[in-house]
Amino acid sequence: MVWWTIAAGIAVLALCVWFSSITATFSFHRVLNDDRLAFKIRALFGLVRYHYIIPSIQFKGLFDGILIKTKANTSATKPVQEHQQIDLPKITEFYRSSRRLIENAEGFSDWLRDALSDWRCEHLRWHTHIGLGDAPDTAVAVGMAWGAKCSLLHYALNHVQLKAQPDLAVVPQYNRTHFSTNLLAVGRIRLGKALIDSVILLWRIWKVRGGVSTWRKILFQK
Repeated sequence: MVWWTIAAGIAVLALCVWFSSITATFSFHRVLNDDRLAFKIRALFGLVRYHYIIPSIQFKGLFDGILIKTKANTSATKPVQEHQQIDLPKITEFYRSSRRLIENAEGFSDWLRDALSDWRCEHLRWHTHIGLGDAPDTAVAVGMAWGAKCSLLHYALNHVQLKAQPDLAVVPQYNRTHFSTNLLAVGRIRLGKALIDSVILLWRIWKVRGGVSTWRKILFQK
């Protein structure tokens, strides 16, 4: 009887974990030259948390790239702060590594499309204020901003389930030179679906000769 009770408890716990959710929150805030980007993940009813913040983004020049200050924090570690410089060689290396990862997973594009379809966007808010100091130029900039937002929203609708009415706004500032934007997006996926997607990806990697070693080498390189 005791073993049946323990087994039933484990089964209920496994079901709760399987149907629990992973929540990802992305936010970006820019006012003039002040930037702030944050990414949060919450899973297993809040027991697992990850918080990645970029509180400072500085453009150093065309060849020196971008200097960013980052802070990462998880539910099990203390915040870790560091500075990173993203220049052209790093961007080139990132592109090459990404291409190698894609090439070493059979049908990666199909897998990515199916995996994104399991995500639900539960909140989307994107407000932008634009002012160029001149009314006609400001009106043109506002129209371009609306076009860009609508195009991105159309792309998102083709890949992610949108469960909330998006809150989009582009506000003209005719009497001054100004630019600010505030983006907040919240996505959710069931942990069970995320695990299935991960297993499918591993299977696609394993089917390519040398795929496992290539992915391990690139993902775990220093």
